[in-house]
Amino acid sequence: MLSRRDLVLSASAVALAAPHIIRTPAIAGAPIVRRDVMDMDVKDRFFSDYASAVRKMHELSNDNRSWIIQARIHADYCHHGELEFLHWHRHYIRFFETICAKLSGNSEFALPYWNWSKNSGRIPTPFFDRPELNVEHWNDPGQYVGKAWGRIDTVGRRGLDKTHGLMDDPSRAGAFTLATINRIKQLPSIDLFRPALEGQPHNTAHVMTGATKSGKGGHMGSGLSPLDPIFWLHHCMVDRVWAEWQRSGHATPDPQRDYSGQFFDADGKAAKANSTGAMKIEDLDYTYDIFQRPGPAVTSQLNAEQVSNLKQILQPGPAQAIGSAANSSSSRANIETAIDVAAPAISTHVNQLQELELAAGTIGGRRLLAKLSNIVQPENGDLLVNVFVDCPYLSPSTPSTDPHYAGTFSFFGAAQKMQGMDMNSVSYVVDITEPVRQAGLAEDKIRVQLMPLTGASGRESNSTFQVGKVEILSV
Repeated sequence: MLSRRDLVLSASAVALAAPHIIRTPAIAGAPIVRRDVMDMDVKDRFFSDYASAVRKMHELSNDNRSWIIQARIHADYCHHGELEFLHWHRHYIRFFETICAKLSGNSEFALPYWNWSKNSGRIPTPFFDRPELNVEHWNDPGQYVGKAWGRIDTVGRRGLDKTHGLMDDPSRAGAFTLATINRIKQLPSIDLFRPALEGQPHNTAHVMTGATKSGKGGHMGSGLSPLDPIFWLHHCMVDRVWAEWQRSGHATPDPQRDYSGQFFDADGKAAKANSTGAMKIEDLDYTYDIFQRPGPAVTSQLNAEQVSNLKQILQPGPAQAIGSAANSSSSRANIETAIDVAAPAISTHVNQLQELELAAGTIGGRRLLAKLSNIVQPENGDLLVNVFVDCPYLSPSTPSTDPHYAGTFSFFGAAQKMQGMDMNSVSYVVDITEPVRQAGLAEDKIRVQLMPLTGASGRESNSTFQVGKVEILSV
């Protein structure tokens, strides 16, 4: 269901003269298929083809397809903290993919996606064992002043290794669980979905992968994150989640922006591209393996009227604010910030959530969200922030499996105050349904608690930030 903001954007789009769709040239007749890298054998052809392409891109000079120039595209033009985050990166990944296909000699080359929820979110071993895929092998220069990003100074190291993935630390794992990803995909409108997808798994994976134990941060924590070969698989996963959300019937407005000249084709020539051309993956000649699998056969024991009634109960509706609070306190690593939000109707919502679980074994589409806005960004994007609800014993080590845990968001891109970005519009969305339902909350208020952590355990940070406003939304 579209929010009022979606309808306004859509109406504006119709009023403008729609630009024609600019397609990325197909390498083969049939769409290429992006697969789950976690299901791939280490001997899969992808790893050798990708290693070959990365090596050849490093060998290129005075060529727009070179590894460093492809990374600098991100630092110069990337969109974060806004709707175009989705459209721009979809084109970026697809053009890079066509370059890899040309250089590897495999016309069916397809980037897989890094499935954060599998195998503890670990980076596959070929990204350490194959020198070309190991960011430490290349020692790429990480100093650059990006047109969008500003000054960057990073090194070719990762905060993750073969045995430590995104989900191996219980206090930093919450953004990547299957439950978290599914909740994001259930959000009803783009103004909730995009901030949740970007702020939670996208940003947090960048922060954790780029959080070295000491010294300078790794490339993945900066605008030069494409210098790490895992970057491209990370963004394929982001794109897959968006594609799933689109397939389920949700509308993404077209910002009608032109990106021509920002990307390069398989021959290294400046390419034409626009946001309209990124609206459908079919127009870009690729798909995902999950769209090719047959769905499970389901036999319903309910009649048509019962099914209709259940849909009315479980289907999300337009977002309604049921409470908000201002906050003037700054937050820093390992120290709790508690924000009490008056919500006079909260007990009614809690009762409804509990009744739905008893009746249907699910909380369905009815959800309570915390929207965090009026953000004063940290000095550095080296923090992730765990969000809890009414936790009386909260500490930095409280795990994401705790019943009071709601979600995680991180600062990436927006923390750098990127050129052209409206910092007042940056917000983060966290689903607080489950902790609210379990807590009961008989009083007419919700205590939203922020527990900032550094991207890597044991690393120190002096960064501070402020969440100026918390809204509780019912959808």
